[in-house]
Amino acid sequence: MAGVLTLITGLLFWRGLHASFVDYDDLELVLFNKAVAQFSLKDIFFNFAAEDYLPLTFLTYAVEHAFFNWDPYYFHLVNLCLHILNSILVMVLARKLSNNNFFVTAFTAILFAIHPFHVEPVAWVSGRKDLLCTLFFILGLLAYLDYIQASGEDRRRRTTKYILTLVFFIFSFLSKATAAAFLAVMVFSDWLYQVRMTRRTLIEKIPFFAVTLILTIVHMNLHKRHGGSVDLTNILDSLVFYLSKSLVPTALSVYYESGAVNISAAQYVLVLLILLIFGIIIKTNPRSRPHVIFGGLFFLANIALVLKIIPFGSEFIYADRYMYLPSIGLFYAFAVCLDTLRTRSALYGAAAATFGAYAFLSFNLVDTWQNTEVLWKNVIQHYPKSSNAHTNLGVYYFDHGNPGEAEALFRKAIELNPKAISAETNLATLDIGKGLYAEAKFLLDQALKEDPLDSTVHYVSGEWYFSQGLWDQALVEYNKSLELQPHYRAAEAKLVQTYAKLNQLGRVREILFQILADDPNNLDANINLGNLYFYQGELAQAETQYLKVIRAYPQNKDAYLGLSKVYVKQGRTEEAKKLTQLAEKLQ
Repeated sequence: MAGVLTLITGLLFWRGLHASFVDYDDLELVLFNKAVAQFSLKDIFFNFAAEDYLPLTFLTYAVEHAFFNWDPYYFHLVNLCLHILNSILVMVLARKLSNNNFFVTAFTAILFAIHPFHVEPVAWVSGRKDLLCTLFFILGLLAYLDYIQASGEDRRRRTTKYILTLVFFIFSFLSKATAAAFLAVMVFSDWLYQVRMTRRTLIEKIPFFAVTLILTIVHMNLHKRHGGSVDLTNILDSLVFYLSKSLVPTALSVYYESGAVNISAAQYVLVLLILLIFGIIIKTNPRSRPHVIFGGLFFLANIALVLKIIPFGSEFIYADRYMYLPSIGLFYAFAVCLDTLRTRSALYGAAAATFGAYAFLSFNLVDTWQNTEVLWKNVIQHYPKSSNAHTNLGVYYFDHGNPGEAEALFRKAIELNPKAISAETNLATLDIGKGLYAEAKFLLDQALKEDPLDSTVHYVSGEWYFSQGLWDQALVEYNKSLELQPHYRAAEAKLVQTYAKLNQLGRVREILFQILADDPNNLDANINLGNLYFYQGELAQAETQYLKVIRAYPQNKDAYLGLSKVYVKQGRTEEAKKLTQLAEKLQ
């Protein structure tokens, strides 16, 4: 059956191997993550990106980069291999839980392998954290089930299984913090296998509790967005969303914006029917009852972490990837319920039809991840009231030289949400470029009123002052931006330019050294340092600096031109001429 799972999953997801990175976490977590680029174990385990602690996830990225540079094909290939491996492990887990029941095993594993909810974590490079977390979570659970079922074995073998459980759990947590539900699943497993609660069983949970507590505190402290009140309506809507979309997985997208997505009465009715069926089966089938309850508890324990019961973390109200791990319990419960039906031919026919429909949806959904443009167009197609989707698509067009399309999308985003700070800021940037300073200032003032602590708004405000030669005011805004977001590279680069305009070259040198101490491979900072040496007449240092850039970036035109200027000053005209000709070929 493992071969069948591999074949089915490979056929569904192979087109995603040719997708690019997308401008949605892939830049921050992968491409611009210095821990990954430099393969720095110190940074991987002790620095943080995107308000998360994901050291094992970053380690896998770093290994791939070391072997394959930034070729997205191999990053997608690893994701697909992980999903195939997870699908096989789900098969092993379902077989173990169901005592070798073929239908329950096959249904659970195939549904996990092909469900449209799982396209996002597989087709998205940044979805790696969910894949790795689930891999080690299942391995840990399998080790724990072996441990509690091995009471008759010698102590050494049981200790080995206990240690494996703990190690896999830690690996899962170091991949993503949603592994915090593992301890609860251990307790549910004790209940399922009728393990008596004793002093020993409580003591053996202490290391898991300690790890969960420590890493959860680390994770919560990383998140800037926290606090607020618990919203019961949102919690119920989230549960209904995940349960209803598990059965009818249509209109899936990468982003579900509050106010743009509404949970319908039909979805509530569908969920109530699901719960009614579960209830009837639990009441009328004593043998199936514990397994249905276990699957439901597995689902609830894992999904509870993203229901905003504790209001902290990301702004997402729902996300497909949030169902990757919780769905295992839900699909297992579904399979056990269906297995109670007596009409086998109808049962297999219904399962085949369901699998066919889900496979078709997943196959098509993979294409939405081919690039950033298609990704956000898909969100707008399904949820046209999503202001953030319009903004993000506008940013894509702006970055790819289509300011007209970008402006229309930014204005639409503001129309949908008058407090769309990102859209206002990006539109202000466009206005500055067109010389519409009054219009840009109005937008920036609006954005600052809505969020005076937004680093990007202060950065663009600095751009507004810079564009008009108001250097001192520009410095205030760039410094405020860096105060709110340390190591904001664009703001650091503009500080360098602004101090250069003020002829404060000592300050320029200081900032460049600070940038390079934190990021030695920063191309702009290295080039600017070479330029600074040249303009201050330090020709030997300038030559060394430009040669350093050329060794690291042999296709960089600016380094060749800078070095040619140095050689002209040194009277090495023939060498300078050759460098200029080489630079022209790099245009």
